[in-house]
Amino acid sequence: VALPFVGAVVDHTPHRRSVGAYTAASIVVVKATEIVVGPHTWLFVSFLQVVTGLLFNFHITSTYAYTSELSKDATTQAVYNSTFFTIMFVSTLIFLFMSPLSNFLNTDDVGTARIALALTSIISTALFPFCWKYFFRERPALSRIPSGMSLATCGFRKVFQTFRRIQRLFPAMMRFMVAVALGEAASSAIATIGTTYMKEVQDMNANEIALVFFVVLVSGIPGSQIGAYLAKKRSWNPIHNLMLCNSVFAVSCWLAGSMLKGPQDKTLSYGFGVVWGVCLGWLFPIELSGFVSLMEKDQEAEMMGIFLFLSQILVWLPPLVFTMVNESGLSMSIGLASLGFFFVFAIVALWCMGSYEDALSTLENIENQSIMENDDDVVDDDEAGLIMLGNGKGQTHLTYA
Repeated sequence: VALPFVGAVVDHTPHRRSVGAYTAASIVVVKATEIVVGPHTWLFVSFLQVVTGLLFNFHITSTYAYTSELSKDATTQAVYNSTFFTIMFVSTLIFLFMSPLSNFLNTDDVGTARIALALTSIISTALFPFCWKYFFRERPALSRIPSGMSLATCGFRKVFQTFRRIQRLFPAMMRFMVAVALGEAASSAIATIGTTYMKEVQDMNANEIALVFFVVLVSGIPGSQIGAYLAKKRSWNPIHNLMLCNSVFAVSCWLAGSMLKGPQDKTLSYGFGVVWGVCLGWLFPIELSGFVSLMEKDQEAEMMGIFLFLSQILVWLPPLVFTMVNESGLSMSIGLASLGFFFVFAIVALWCMGSYEDALSTLENIENQSIMENDDDVVDDDEAGLIMLGNGKGQTHLTYA
């Protein structure tokens, strides 16, 4: 709910860097405070987890605004984003070594959590200040606050106006947004639904399930590079890239639902973990690259806030479908296979976009129209600011208010 306001601060004030730096510092403080986790503090720590989620979304609203300015070219963006996500997967793998460390130290679950939070705090304290001091630069306000609006309200009003503007003038972008929402909902649900399925249907223990997700994370590293490799092909654009990725996702979900029937199929789970890891590493960087290439300039924070909104708005739906299938008495394999249809609907939305080149041409026309409208507004403001002043000699001259 607060993202439009944060986006307005980033877009309409010169405080983008401050938003990123202060939210980063706040995250470090909150994570350090969570070290008190224990049987008597779990409710307080649960509240801090919610705060962390809010701060993280505010933080990446600022960082994504920087990311979107690296390039408007989808291929270049794909290379950057794939590199970012490769680093993210490697970093997550490093934290998985907390499990053998906790075994070595003979700690219980609470002790393991405290060690992980301590390491998170130490690493964040070292890296966040360094990055925000040396890598991110101050940025001027991208645009003025529209006439008749305030900083507190313009973010909310502009998001509503932007949605209406995209729906009216840029239907290809609207369909791309639908595809992002569907693809992100289904891919996010794989972790929760997959865990339930492996435990209930395949009778896998915690270590076996953890190993599957270790395979997923490892596979995400080459997966993030597949999207970048395809993006460099002249005949491939983000739409083709995403359609192929969603197709692989859909087929793998259907095959998993038909092949993973019980404990005797545990070994196959690791194979599907490879496929899902590759697709997870492939999907998000290309979605982000395509979105950046199709969004209007000078609206970076607002549009990236919309992207975050799209990536979360439907995450509840696939687990709900899975639960409804399970509660109706049908096989869980049907619920697992149902994820494939979300990817199919995403493919349909992408197909309905039409030509990617036509979408870019439409965007160029919209931006040119916006420039003309802004020029007209500047002329009106200048004319309104002219005041006739006398010089005491019967002569007059013009000045600006």
